[in-house]
Amino acid sequence: MSLTVWEITIAALLAVLLFDLALAIVRRNKETSMKEAAAWTIFYVSAAIIFGYSLGEWSTTQARGEFFAGWITEYSLSVDNLFIFILILARFKVDKTKQQLVLLVGIIWRSFFEVYLLH
Repeated sequence: MSLTVWEITIAALLAVLLFDLALAIVRRNKETSMKEAAAWTIFYVSAAIIFGYSLGEWSTTQARGEFFAGWITEYSLSVDNLFIFILILARFKVDKTKQQLVLLVGIIWRSFFEVYLLH
């Protein structure tokens, strides 16, 4: 893949993260409903599927297969993390209205350190 494709992909990812962070900050005093959480889950799963499918159009079909293999693996591992998040949020008594923001900040920090430590 070309450098331009990587730059566009990273820029799009950062734009989505910034949008999500801005939304979490704006809505920091509102509890996330089950309906809203389900809608966001459907949105992000759909975005991943669309990206994975389109990957085969502007890259190789092998890249598409590798993306879906990695995505499914990471998605299944993230289910285990839900239980850890529940325990941590309960232990530190994080208010339900702040949980979305706390989780998002945690994800951003984890992503930053993962990139920093792996490269």
